[in-house]
Amino acid sequence: MVLSVEPAGITVTPNPVFTDERGNFQTTILIPDDTPETPATITATTFVKEQEISTSLNFIAVCEESCEITLFPDDTRIICDGFIDGRVTCGGVPIEGAQVFLESAPDIIIFNENGQPTESVFTDSTGVYMAGVSVPPGTPETTVTITATTTVGSETVFTEIEVEVVCDEPCQLTLTVPPFIDCSATLTGNISCNGVPQSGALIFFESYPAIVRFEPNPATSDADGNFTVDVIVNEGIENMNVMITARTTVDSRPIVFHVSTAVECLPEDQCRCKFRLGIQGNRATALVDLFEPSGQSTLTGFINVTIVQCFTGGPNCNPAVDNFNISFTGAGGQTINFVQGRRVEIFCENNNTTARVVGMASATGNQIDGVFEVIIELNILGSSNQGFWTIIASDNLGTVFFTQFTATLSPVTSISNCGLLGVPLALDPPACNKCKKYPTKCCCNK
Repeated sequence: MVLSVEPAGITVTPNPVFTDERGNFQTTILIPDDTPETPATITATTFVKEQEISTSLNFIAVCEESCEITLFPDDTRIICDGFIDGRVTCGGVPIEGAQVFLESAPDIIIFNENGQPTESVFTDSTGVYMAGVSVPPGTPETTVTITATTTVGSETVFTEIEVEVVCDEPCQLTLTVPPFIDCSATLTGNISCNGVPQSGALIFFESYPAIVRFEPNPATSDADGNFTVDVIVNEGIENMNVMITARTTVDSRPIVFHVSTAVECLPEDQCRCKFRLGIQGNRATALVDLFEPSGQSTLTGFINVTIVQCFTGGPNCNPAVDNFNISFTGAGGQTINFVQGRRVEIFCENNNTTARVVGMASATGNQIDGVFEVIIELNILGSSNQGFWTIIASDNLGTVFFTQFTATLSPVTSISNCGLLGVPLALDPPACNKCKKYPTKCCCNK
């Protein structure tokens, strides 16, 4: 098997490489230092019975040795309660277990994790960290600088943001959450105003990312202002931070409380199925709706999507295979990328003609940035080589990327169950102008 990579400079070793008794092979891609995020293609070519066989796989190449930490607030103005989140990466790779220290100047806000005050939080399996932000009652309008600092190896990095904080709200909503939830837990909370319990208040719950559900939702406070709710973690979640938000209304005043915790619920097999998805030619025409707090815009341009989840060419599924990337270039030079995508859960449906991944990714480009929850779904249209894509990405802060488009699928596209070979789908044969290369597969041979 002879391997080639574009663009130049990226190499593979060993090359050529030989298959094992099952037809599988393994090689290592070497990316030069200080390579920014770059679309790349690796092509494998071999000959079987004097017939040339070739296949390609698109990926994002990056080798930036320095570490980076990002920090984002849920709003630039925090009224009594809010939250912050961010991500730690080194060389473009998410770092799990990094301790992130938080501080504010002036020191008037309280950071919390699972409802308890804290000075530091840890990143999850996707490199994401979260913390609730509480503003003490009676705080006047104040500009606060929040700083997040972490050390990875011998390298210390930090970032900071400015937010406006204020709190003149007489009501207090609390929610007590365990520091770690394994599949399910019962949460308790209280709602009071000026120290007086509020009976019969409806408490609504949501999470970011949307990887847990709540029962009941809403919950109702009793005579002492207390309430309980069960939280159930979606199966397949592995060590992820989640922000839980409780909302209620008292005398037409909205009351909100945020609390972060870590959740997990691993099935016996983390891979429900496996798939490798792509677009032929690495681009397709797409119309993107971009919703931001400042307004909505519609962009026309070219998009590319690559997804590899649990995929192997053999019968097994490999949970370590976990990557998706999206790149969009608008006609006006706008760029939006979702990179370093890591799954939360995957699905294969409709007799393996539908594949869906729900995960987290970092947004880059000249339009948006931050950590986004991303949903990508592909529906294969009959027995053709066409697929209908739906992509929704949200940062839970008011920015949403949405597109739907039809595109010709990459020849390596494959969706299958664990236990079956990961072979390309039986799509339409090549066009007749390729008959010389595929003499037994072309329609013009009929």
